[in-house]
Amino acid sequence: MAFNLPSDEFGRPGQLPPNKIRVAPEGSFSVTTTPSVQKTVVQGEYIEVHSETTDVLLKYGTNACTTSNFDERIKAGTYRTYIVPNGASAINFITGSGTATVILIRK
Repeated sequence: MAFNLPSDEFGRPGQLPPNKIRVAPEGSFSVTTTPSVQKTVVQGEYIEVHSETTDVLLKYGTNACTTSNFDERIKAGTYRTYIVPNGASAINFITGSGTATVILIRK
């Protein structure tokens, strides 16, 4: 399923906000290899995702995330900011192996 990222009136991709902005933390939750964990989102909103110890896979939409069907990989120990694409009402998370605690922040 293809998604279009939000863009300005000239068709350029949306700009990410500064990293210091923190609004509406979703909190932390556990993610394992199966089943995927689904969170409701709003298209066009900014989300920041963090996993401290284990890589996490993210898939936009309501279909389950798998190790062979995902949209983003969040490397362990990193913070990644994304714009929820048009048409996406949910995101799904899994790990490639083991268990991870994921922190989701809405911006």
